[in-house]
Amino acid sequence: METVILGGAQAAFPVAKPVEIGAGAAKVICSVSGADAAQLVAQLQQIDFTQVDLVEWRVDSLASFADAIISGVSRVVRRESPVPILATFRTTTEGGTGDFAEYYRVLATLISCGVDAIDIEYTHGQAKEIIEKAVVNGVVPVLSKHDQYATGKVETILAELQEMQRFVGETVLKTRLELGNDDPSFVGAGVIKYVSYATAPMDALKLMLASRHFVETMQKLPMITLSMGKAGQVTRVFPATSGSAATFASVNDSFTAVGQLDHKIYQYLPAGL
Repeated sequence: METVILGGAQAAFPVAKPVEIGAGAAKVICSVSGADAAQLVAQLQQIDFTQVDLVEWRVDSLASFADAIISGVSRVVRRESPVPILATFRTTTEGGTGDFAEYYRVLATLISCGVDAIDIEYTHGQAKEIIEKAVVNGVVPVLSKHDQYATGKVETILAELQEMQRFVGETVLKTRLELGNDDPSFVGAGVIKYVSYATAPMDALKLMLASRHFVETMQKLPMITLSMGKAGQVTRVFPATSGSAATFASVNDSFTAVGQLDHKIYQYLPAGL
């Protein structure tokens, strides 16, 4: 399986704490949100970075999506974070507050700002073009799918994970070949992320079963899976058990998704869960 290196020496913006997704223990990604730079700084300064491997910047929480605002705030987030940055602009169709019509422009701006990784909604019609743009700029694509209402059958989840892996893997490989195999900005073949909503504990267990089966029989790229909702918190506490390469946590009670836990609790859990 290929791994993904973020913030290393080969990155456009090397960081104090680079991270390799898909290797070692499941990584803790701390989500931050804010209407402006000041609110984001306030959250970032509350993070215990000894317990966090990446920061997810929820760009859809900004009061303005103007290019100049995004560019300026990105520099502030970069200054305050010693770990790599995953930028996410979640649209209303997948549970966020971002405008679907602005999606391509906002992601193109974020990629040009030099974030380390970019969340790309698999269902968006321009997902392929965004992946290509990310690879050209040395930004890791995280291809994601979110069902904010339910959890599908195990077979359905497996089929979707397999298709997402094929889609991002082939797109990245084709783009990389066009750039040349010796492209120094290439940092990995991408990550797939699958999120569903658990209305009952069995939903969370279905996602974990599908994830584990995928990892043991089909996996070629790092995979992140989790269940939203209180019933899905078990997937956040035991990411490695299901084969997830990472989990998402919050800053205190500033949750960006239903069921998130504060990042500081992970220091009390046994390693390897």
